Amino acid sequence: MNSCVRRYCCLAPKNIEFDMDLPKVYFYGNEQLLDQVWVNILDNAIKHSPLESSIHICLCSKEQELSVSITDEGRDVRRRPEACL
Repeated sequence: MNSCVRRYCCLAPKNIEFDMDLPKVYFYGNEQLLDQVWVNILDNAIKHSPLESSIHICLCSKEQELSVSITDEGRDVRRRPEACL
């Protein structure tokens, strides 16, 4: 995830700042599929973030479990007009 996020955030328009807490973790999984997941989520976060805002990315590891939190400063998805389509 680290390399994917760092690679993608360098290409981000809108002068968005990325706040990342990405410790090194090891897992078994399909790296290409997970990279595509991160790209899709980051693309969405960038698309719906205002100019000069921030996106916070946090990877947490607890025992046998990983969790990822990606938070942007855009409008809540439930309030976006396209959410009603």
